[in-house]
Amino acid sequence: MKRAFTLIELLVVIAIIAILAAILFPVFAQAKTAAKKAKSLAEVKQLGTATIIYQADYDDVFPAAYGSYLGVWRQNFFHDVPADLRSTNAAWVNWHNTHPVNSTQPYRKNYSIMKIDGGREYNVYTGPFLKTPAEVGYTYNGLLQGQSATSVNRVSETPMWHAYWGNLNMKGAAITSPSLYCTGAETTACSYVPQTPTCSGANGTWTVVIIFGTQSGFGSHHIFGNGENWTYTDSSAKFKRLGMQKNGASDFRNDPWTRYDNSARPGGGWYDNNYCHLFSFTPDWDGVQPTAPFEEVWY
Repeated sequence: MKRAFTLIELLVVIAIIAILAAILFPVFAQAKTAAKKAKSLAEVKQLGTATIIYQADYDDVFPAAYGSYLGVWRQNFFHDVPADLRSTNAAWVNWHNTHPVNSTQPYRKNYSIMKIDGGREYNVYTGPFLKTPAEVGYTYNGLLQGQSATSVNRVSETPMWHAYWGNLNMKGAAITSPSLYCTGAETTACSYVPQTPTCSGANGTWTVVIIFGTQSGFGSHHIFGNGENWTYTDSSAKFKRLGMQKNGASDFRNDPWTRYDNSARPGGGWYDNNYCHLFSFTPDWDGVQPTAPFEEVWY
C-alpha cells in the first residue's frame, strides 16, 4: 500500500523551500549585480582605450568636450548621437560630430557601450529621426578639452568618462558635465585655466555643471550596489563608491558630489577653495585636498 504525504509533512517541505528561497534569492541578486558590474567595467575600459587611440591620431590631445555652431561655443547644448540623427546639414553635423561621444565613435565601432545597462531612459528629443538614436549614459570630463596627455598630473586618478547622470540614459543625445565655461567665438581659445583667487572670467577659468530643474532629474549613482564604474585618463577602469552620505555634506576627499537624496541622486558638487573648478576633475590636481573646499548646493 502506497503512503501519501500528510498535510504536516507538506507544510514542512513548503517551509523548508521558503527558507532556502529567502537565503538564496539575495545571493542570486548579488551575483546578477556583480555580473552587470563586471560587464560595465569592461565596457568603460573599452571606452577609455578608444579615447586613448583617438589621442594618438591627434597629437596626444584629448577630444574636445563640445562643438561650436555658427562660430559660437555651445557647451550648454545637447549634441545629437549620432551626429546626423536629425539633419544632414553639413554645418549641423560637423557641430555634433565634435562631441566626444561622436568623435571617438570610429575607435569604439559602436554606440552600445555608451549605455548603462538597466538605466532609466530619458527622451531628449521626440523626433522625427533619420537614424536610430543611441542611448548615452556615460559622460566626458569636459575639463580635459584640448589638454595634452602629458599635462595630466595623476593619470590614474583623473576621471575621463563617468556616469554624471547616474543611471540615466539619454536617448539620441549627449551633453558634457562638468565642462568649462566658454563664451564668444570659436576662434577664442577655450581650455582649462588653473584656479586663481579671481577666476570669474570666461574661456576656461571656471567650471560649470549641467543640472535639470529638480534633483529627481538625475538618476541614481548606486548603479551597481553603492557606486558606479569610471574610466580614467590612463584608460584604467575602476569601481567608484558614491553617495554614502545622504541628506548632508559628503566626504569631499573621495566623492565629487554632495547632498545626495535617499535615492543616491546628487544635489551639489565640491569646488576648490577659490570656487573655480570641481577640483577632482582638474587635469593639474596634485592630489592635495583643499583646506576649505567650496560646496556648491544645486537644490
